[in-house]
Formats: sequence, C-alpha cells, structure tokens
Amino acid sequence: MQGGEAYLSGGSTVSSNNYAICNGYGDDENSRVEISGCTLIGGSGAFENRKGQTVTASGTQFTSGRMTVIVNRGSFTADENCSIIGKDGAPGRVAGSAAAEIGCEFAKAAIWEDYANDLFLDSIPSEHLEADDSAKTVSIKTEEGLAWWADQINRGADYSGYTITLEKDMNMSGHVWRPVDAQNALSGAVLNGGGHAISNLTVRGGSPSVDAGGLCGTGFLGALGGFGTDLENLSFLNADVANSSNGGGQQIGVVVGMNACEGLTLRNVAVNGAIVTGFGQVGGLIGQTGCRTTVDHCTVRAETLIGSVNTSGLIGRIRRTDDLTLTESDAEASWTPASPKSAFFCYNGTADRFYDIAGEKAGEKLPDSVSVTGIYYRQENGQLTPAWNLTFSDYEPADGCWYCASDGKGSELCLQGRCFASFAHTGYDDWAVISEPGDGVPGVERGDCDMDICGLTCDRYFWNVTIHPYNGDENVTTRHIFSDRNEPTAFAEPETPERTDYTFVGWYADENCSERFDFTKPITADTDIYAGWKKNTSSITITKTNTADAAETFVYTIEGEGLSLTVFVQGNGSVTVTNLPVGSYTVTELSSWSWSFDGAGSQQILLTVDGAELVFANGEQNDNWLTGSAAGG
Repeated sequence: MQGGEAYLSGGSTVSSNNYAICNGYGDDENSRVEISGCTLIGGSGAFENRKGQTVTASGTQFTSGRMTVIVNRGSFTADENCSIIGKDGAPGRVAGSAAAEIGCEFAKAAIWEDYANDLFLDSIPSEHLEADDSAKTVSIKTEEGLAWWADQINRGADYSGYTITLEKDMNMSGHVWRPVDAQNALSGAVLNGGGHAISNLTVRGGSPSVDAGGLCGTGFLGALGGFGTDLENLSFLNADVANSSNGGGQQIGVVVGMNACEGLTLRNVAVNGAIVTGFGQVGGLIGQTGCRTTVDHCTVRAETLIGSVNTSGLIGRIRRTDDLTLTESDAEASWTPASPKSAFFCYNGTADRFYDIAGEKAGEKLPDSVSVTGIYYRQENGQLTPAWNLTFSDYEPADGCWYCASDGKGSELCLQGRCFASFAHTGYDDWAVISEPGDGVPGVERGDCDMDICGLTCDRYFWNVTIHPYNGDENVTTRHIFSDRNEPTAFAEPETPERTDYTFVGWYADENCSERFDFTKPITADTDIYAGWKKNTSSITITKTNTADAAETFVYTIEGEGLSLTVFVQGNGSVTVTNLPVGSYTVTELSSWSWSFDGAGSQQILLTVDGAELVFANGEQNDNWLTGSAAGG
C-alpha cells in the first residue's frame, strides 16, 4: 500500500509466499492500516510495516513460516486479542527498529538471544551474569544471563577452558531458544548446572555451521566441536525441541543436536517430559554423535520422540563409535514415526573391536556388555537378555556384528571401529489398551517395537465402533485406530451380513434405520452402526375346485406376519396374492358365506420365496335344497 488509509476486517484471510501485507512502498508515505479480526499468513513474514507508516491491529492472528513474523519500522500497535505465531507453532518475533505497543502474550515472545541483546547490547549487569576472564569462570544468574551468554557464542565468543555455572533454576518459557552453535567455542569447558534445572525450553531452527539451510543441529547446544567438553549436574524439564522444516530436520536432541566434540562427557544429566521432533537422528540427550562420547549416570524419562530414522531415547545415531561409553544410564520414551514405514534403528560394534575401560582389548569372545544407540541389554550365557525384563529371542548375530548392549550394571566397555548395521523397523505389535475412550477423549493403545531388540514403545489412539447386525449374531465392537500420524480416519464399510428370509438394504447411523451411515467421514467419537433389513416377499395362489356353479363367490382370510387379508375367489377359479412377507400363514375359507356348499376349512403354510399354491374343494349341501315333494306340500 502507498499512502492513504486502508481497512481490513470481517474475518478476512490474506496469505502469501512472501509477506501477506507490506505497508508502504517507500519511506515516509504516511500510510495508515487498521486490521480487525483477520488472519495474515506469510512465508517470509505476516506483515512488513515500513518507516513512517502506521498499523493498528485488534483480534488478528499473524502467522509466518519463519521465527520473525512482523518487521516493523514504523508505528505498530496490537491489542491483547492478537496472536503472533512463528515457525513450527512457536512464539513469533516482532523485528525492526521502531517502537511497537504489543498487548498480546505471543507478540512479546521474541527469540531469547534477541531479547537479551535488546536489553543489554554488548555488556550485561552483574546481577544477570558475572564473568572473570582471568579465572576463566562465568556465573549465570538469570534467564536473561543464560540467553546473553548463548548469544555471545553465536556471535563468535570463545569460552574454551571456562567453567560456566548456573546459579538458579532457569524457566525459559515465553521466548524461543536458538541453538547454540558452539563448534569450537567450548573446548575444555565445563558447564555445571549445580543441580539446577532448565525448564520449558522451546528450541527451533538449526546450526549454520552444520547446515546452511538450518535443517540440522538442533538442541540446547545445537552443534558442538573441539575437544573435552563436559556438561554435568543439570536437568531439562518439559523441553520442546523441533526442527521439521520440509520434513528434513536432522541431528536433534534436547542437550546436544550434533556432536563433533572429541571427548564430550554428559554426567548426571537428566531429561524429563520432553518432546523431540524431527526426521532423523532424534535423541533424548544427543541427536547424533560422531566422536568419543561418555554418558555417565544420565536418564531420560517420560519423553516423546517423533522421527523417522535413527530415533532413540538417549542417542539418536552413533555415527562413529570411537570409545562410546555409557554408565548407569537409561531412557524411557515413546516414539511416533514422523513418516510411516521408514524408521530404522542402528546397532553397532564387532566382537573383536571392543575395549574395556582399562584399554585392554576384549579379544575374540563377546564381552559381558556393550553399548548401542542408547538401547541397553545384557549378554548372559551366550543369550541375548533384555535389561528391562522384556522378552525377545528373534535376532541372532550375523556377519561379525553383535546386536546387544550394556544395561549399565555390568562392566562398561568402549566401542571401537565402524561396524554399523541398519535394519528396517516396520512397526509395532503386542498392542494393549492403556485407557478406554471417555469424556470426548479417545482411547489409547500401547505397542512394542516389532523388532524386539529395539525396546521402544508407541502409543496410538482409537474410538470404539459397534456393529449391530440384527441377524441373530451378537453385536461386534471393534477398536478403530487412528492413522499413522494419529489423525482420525474413516471406518471401512463392513462385509455384507446375511439373514434368513431378509434382504440387506445398507448400513445406518441410527437404530430406526432412517439415516445412512457415511463411511467417508472420519470417526471422531464412539460410534454405532446398524444393519438395515427388508423382509423377503412371496405369493400365495388360492384355487377353488369342485363347485357346481362357476358364478358362486367364495371368501377366504389370510392371516400371519402381522397381516389380515380377505380374498374372494370365483367357483372353479384361482386368485394370487403377491408381496406377502415370507413366514407362517393360516388361510381359511369362510363356511358361512355359501348356504349351498360346505366349508373347506383352514390350511397352515410356511411361505418361502418360492411361493405357495393352496387348493380348496367343497361338497354341495343337498339337504339345504328344496325338493319337489316339499314344494307340493
């Protein structure tokens, strides 16, 4: 828009691959735009407001495929009913040099680094962070201090050899965390959490040093290089770590996304309640490691992993297993495939390439315990035994590779070499109901990985669908499972049932069979489906014989199957009655109709679709006729 005033309201939606709306062609055009109750969706950003322009928004949603949603160089005002949403549903950012008055919660949720940088620029008060360069120590005292420290690394600062200590629990809600790209900035450094927790961390984007497109290296530390970095005594609570750009996000972990540090140690690090989302190399602690790594007394609990390849509770993928050591560490996580039928797990190591902690070669025999991709098992008496008391015996070692791992309770070993085998993971089995549907919430089933050695579980959702056949069979209730992406789907039409003496006419949504069931709509609640039936019909032919007078009329009743009909038949003639439901009937000739013939009585029949023919014969009642002598008297 160039100059003048514009109004956008009434629930309008504006979308574009670039900016949904750009206010002002050049600077100082003095354009004014008022937006009310609308939705703006932009690939590059929802709105750009240039210098000298004015924008006022109320009840409007601004959405962008990037973290920066609004670029403001003029005057921008948004009320508390607006929302500003960035990449992957994370809180969006308002960028630009001019002031903005923003009343909505998400509008204030800029990226943590930018927020801290706006507050402190190139220096930070000691109440937030205190550094002693001569002693090589950093004391981080606030959330803003943690964000400022991370931003310094992303700007090129080097904290190699430093000891960085957290002085309090850090609640990182309200802002988005950009991964720390610490390729060589933390060599020989120690990050000591001091027993504190980093909670509600929302991580989006990747590390440029790993991938220029931002698809790789996502985590608290997105990328780590150099040597000898220690992270210890630190917890992460309820983290949300995601990189799903174009479905290709890789190397994603809560603590470290991509590790290329020779000698990374995680000690007493815990992750609880995290959601980690990407395509490949998705792990609770580390997305991918390619160098010597030690994981000591670390745990992952109540974690949800969403990924397609190399997805595991502790480490998504061990790319080069040089001296990988795991001690007293385990994970409990559920996994949802990001793409159906494309999941893989990797099991590493050869029997003659293991070394114990003392550095002595283990030899040609299988060691007591080895460590593999964050899934831990124990070797006992030559058999593979699950460390978590599961049951499996499906997989034998092949071609020099042993598929087993340490439970963290035996002797710890370091993997050497590059034996690396990948096996297709096709799904889950042994599903069991965890909860039934209720109060508008679907039921939950939990299954085990069909490659038993992997040890993961997966949850899926269902509604109960009950089929009412009404054909003498019992009602059948089945669990209708959601799609592979846990989205509601339509229910497949059942096979056509059979019922004696009836014709099936279709499936209905109600017991009275007044509304046809729509098998194209997704099931979104517990559902009943009713079979509709129409009783088969047939015909009865009644024939009257042995009458002296063809003009005589005889009367019959047909009763049965809820019907009562009266039929007239001329003497020595026939009548056929059609459209009678099959079943039991009684056909009776009314004896009082004719004074000159006796009644032929009743006949009972079981009418089938083949029909029935009934013959009634009467005798003349001669004693009812007047004789000649009587007439003469």
